[in-house]
Amino acid sequence: MPVEIVFRDEQGIRPVCPFFELHAEWTDAAGHVQTGPLTQELLARWSITLSDIEWTVELGNLKAFHYTFDLGDKVEAHAALQHHPDTRSLTMDQAQRPLPQPTRITQPYWDAAKDHRLVVQQCGCCKARQFYPREFCTACLSDSIEWIESAGRGTVYTYTINRRPSNAALSEKVPYVVAMIDLDEGVRMMANIVDCSAEAIRIGARVRVCFEPVSPEITLPQFRLEA
Repeated sequence: MPVEIVFRDEQGIRPVCPFFELHAEWTDAAGHVQTGPLTQELLARWSITLSDIEWTVELGNLKAFHYTFDLGDKVEAHAALQHHPDTRSLTMDQAQRPLPQPTRITQPYWDAAKDHRLVVQQCGCCKARQFYPREFCTACLSDSIEWIESAGRGTVYTYTINRRPSNAALSEKVPYVVAMIDLDEGVRMMANIVDCSAEAIRIGARVRVCFEPVSPEITLPQFRLEA
């Protein structure tokens, strides 16, 4: 099957069929109507992909010996969200929260989180500790990697207050805090700081891990300010 169909004339190569962008209309978190092209990043906000969208293009009177859109040409394109049980609505209030996708390397971390344990990696050779999970030690490149349990306590290295949701499913959580936490075990990780006013958080504040189940498979390690 050809990847592309083109024709050649004195002025070079031109496509037989014009290119199309899929456009949509939606309401943002502030209630404003937005329009624009459907990019993969935009679709991800609503937890859907291009495979959830069905489109057709009808062509008529196109000939390889004249330019597209000559008199009498017909080019009509239609797109719609597929209606099947797995399709997610494009309405902002029904969007699903994006979830981590465990891999062979990260699965032990998520398994521990389900048990309300926070674990980090430690090299079996040089004993360096690291986070996020990797297949090898970033200090000595050994592939002798172990998992050790963290006490779940640390210090706020830096943080930001999100006042606009990065995903529609997080609309009810704003403002929320995303922080970099220096664990007492010597590694730094990113997490939310929860159960407090965003204005109460300070760089250098002490925090302790807590756990938020968000699906049957995923529990997120989060942090609370220590009393």
